[in-house]
Amino acid sequence: GKIKVDDKIIAVGQGKEPPVDVIDMDLREVVKLIRGARGTEVRLTVVRQAKDKTTKTVVPVIREKIQLQDRAAKSYVYNVNVKEGGKDRKYKMGVINLPSFYMDFEGRQNREKNFKSSSKDMRNEITKLKKQNVDAVIVDLRSNGGGSLDESISIAGLFFDKGPVVQIKAMDGSRYVQEDKDGVTYYDGPLMVMINRQSASASEIFAGAIQDYDRGVIIGDSHTFGKGTVQNLNDIDEKLGAIKVTISKFYRPSGSSTQLKGVEADLVLPSISDEYEIGEKFYDYALPWEEIAKSKYKTFSLVSPYKKKLMAASETRIKEDKLFKDLYKDIEEYRKNEKERSRVRLYEDKKEDEKEEDKKEEEDPRKMADQEPNLDEDAHLQETLRVAADYVQLLNNRKLGEIKLLDLKPVSVADKKKESKTKKMP
Repeated sequence: GKIKVDDKIIAVGQGKEPPVDVIDMDLREVVKLIRGARGTEVRLTVVRQAKDKTTKTVVPVIREKIQLQDRAAKSYVYNVNVKEGGKDRKYKMGVINLPSFYMDFEGRQNREKNFKSSSKDMRNEITKLKKQNVDAVIVDLRSNGGGSLDESISIAGLFFDKGPVVQIKAMDGSRYVQEDKDGVTYYDGPLMVMINRQSASASEIFAGAIQDYDRGVIIGDSHTFGKGTVQNLNDIDEKLGAIKVTISKFYRPSGSSTQLKGVEADLVLPSISDEYEIGEKFYDYALPWEEIAKSKYKTFSLVSPYKKKLMAASETRIKEDKLFKDLYKDIEEYRKNEKERSRVRLYEDKKEDEKEEDKKEEEDPRKMADQEPNLDEDAHLQETLRVAADYVQLLNNRKLGEIKLLDLKPVSVADKKKESKTKKMP
């Protein structure tokens, strides 16, 4: 808690040694000074701008291996009630939040047995959800900016036995296919994938494969970011820096590029982020979308037969939903203020700056990391849970019934254990 967002590190000292000035130093050199053996001390000289004054402080840090647990896959269970023919039926919906496709590359390279990876964590979360007998699984990829390509292939393969996940075309036109080959399906039940405009790169590879296989419903913003290119960072000279060169492009099993267009949702939910200029298509000189030959893969036909009914039921609910009504107002307001957004005030209001500082304090990621998802204000997750209930009914050849979310708080695995212990007590 002693170092905050927007602090500037101006010097780095090793234990009691004199600090080294790092202003204008190459970032990689600064990182080398900060990192070191576990248990040793590094002293960071930090400058902070707070309102009208600047403060300088030295923060001692004992080095340790950092486990970013708040950025790992986590699962939750929500109870959804459906009235079917006058009778109540309770469904359990499992939600897995996957913030990135992460991997401990160093651990894998050293052949450590339990190195951290998103695919291992996803398998664990799926196992937990299966033990709780969930009726559907929702993978939340909103604002997942990507990560390891290998991990996106492994995670896609959790939902089907084997087959191509991504095609890659190099600069010389050569093409090769990367597949999931283990022949094991870890979850074969109803699947939904949540996306938004900030779901990018590896997220698009995963969502694109699930959509091509007709394996799960893609729901959320109209489309993902559209990052379908691969870059290499090539050093030029120590003084001149480096140049980033695009060396290849990603394509889905169907042959469609994820570049520019991204992955389009099967069910589009109203979203203010759909109004923002987010995505590859807003970049100058962005490479175009294109198609190549299709790979050989099987389709499950688990979405296309039910898509129209799911869309119709969702649209009817959204018209009456209070959260979405408020969202429509925000979208309308945003569109009205389009001209104002291009204007900049020359006079800076200090009160506004103070409000921004207070807001940053409230949104401190360290405080928010362990919080459960706030379903009460998450219109998109609420509607996704309802669509999941519709989907389960359709897959079981049932008529769509009236849906009600029983609890806005998720039921965690720990809660489940407590419940079972309480029941056994005399």
